[in-house]
Amino acid sequence: RLEKRRTLPIHALCVSAATPVFMVLPHLRPGAYHILYITEESSLKIIGELSEDTLLSALLDHSHLTLREIASHNI
Repeated sequence: RLEKRRTLPIHALCVSAATPVFMVLPHLRPGAYHILYITEESSLKIIGELSEDTLLSALLDHSHLTLREIASHNI
């Protein structure tokens, strides 16, 4: 799709680090590229970022893990 259109909209989400990866799935938008900003629960400080390819891999292989675990292990 990117080769054909040359651009894609970006859908950025700010998500608590304690959130299991599978809970992000309902918030994804078809046709958009997704970036997740992972935040501390108490301060909303951004502690990590996940690109769409890392997010999709995590959804397929480690959906039970939290975003904190995914980001800290670079899964």
